[in-house]
Amino acid sequence: MKKFYGLIAVLVFMTSCQRSSSQSWEDVKTASRYVQQGINAICGVDTQSKQVASEKEFFGPEDNDFIPLEENDLYAQQNIQDTAIAQSNDTKTQLPSFLSPKTTDFKAVHFNTDDHVIREKEDLVTVDKICKYMKKNPKVYLKVEGHCDKRASSAYNMALGMRRANHIRVLLIKKGIDFNRVYTVSYGKEKMIALGDSKDDHKINRRSEFKFFTKD
Repeated sequence: MKKFYGLIAVLVFMTSCQRSSSQSWEDVKTASRYVQQGINAICGVDTQSKQVASEKEFFGPEDNDFIPLEENDLYAQQNIQDTAIAQSNDTKTQLPSFLSPKTTDFKAVHFNTDDHVIREKEDLVTVDKICKYMKKNPKVYLKVEGHCDKRASSAYNMALGMRRANHIRVLLIKKGIDFNRVYTVSYGKEKMIALGDSKDDHKINRRSEFKFFTKD
């Protein structure tokens, strides 16, 4: 009988040691995690999981997320092997086939280096005039062209040109123009006006032009 109770005592002791050992190991792992989180916080790295209760609490990429190139990067990319992307000469690109070109006198708007938002008051006035013109002429359609200077790659400039054209389109839609009447296209650096390397040449090429169309 004494042997039986002794065996039970040994089993209880071993079990308690095992639990104690397991618990100690869990405590060590937990402490390690907290230390790592503290290091991440100091380094500015957020690895915490957060439960999202609504769409408003979701923080994802912003619409204006765009990594700009430095001035030196723009020149450096010129020397990279970069095959030009051919563009169609058809002025009706992306436009319905029932539209015909219409002559207008609206000036092109211009952009800062590696920027897709118009900043000058004169350019904002031009967009406002275009909006008023389209409201007075409901059968007029607009194609906004995005252009860039010669620096950086064709692919990079093609994307930047589209951002410039879409920026104008969004401004017009916010002002009340039907989105079905405004089309966008990017020509990147394929249709430069000035072929020089001066700052003025680059500024002239960083632009958005406007082509109007009407129903036949």
